[in-house]
Amino acid sequence: IASMCDEIIVMYGGRVCERGTADDIFYRPAHEYTKGLLRSIPSTQNMNERLIPIGGTPINMLDLPKGCAFCPRCDSAMKICLREQPVEMEISDTHHASCWMNVKNAKEGK
Repeated sequence: IASMCDEIIVMYGGRVCERGTADDIFYRPAHEYTKGLLRSIPSTQNMNERLIPIGGTPINMLDLPKGCAFCPRCDSAMKICLREQPVEMEISDTHHASCWMNVKNAKEGK
């Protein structure tokens, strides 16, 4: 995908969770789901290692949660993730993500 696309949209639970250039998504992911997807990709460097799957169970699309759809499977989930959908935040001119971790990191100056 990285060699065929200029821009990539990552979706989870029927919602866009991250969008940006191929470089943004593959080298500077800003959503925990995107990070999980990237950890599960086999490469020539990890051929003899076990891939790291995303834990938990995929959500029921007929019963979407109130907050972030990825929250039940996210190792970084916070209380707000259960209650509210994250707003799309501008990471750069070409990169946007909907994750409360980005809001937290921005407030902490990270």
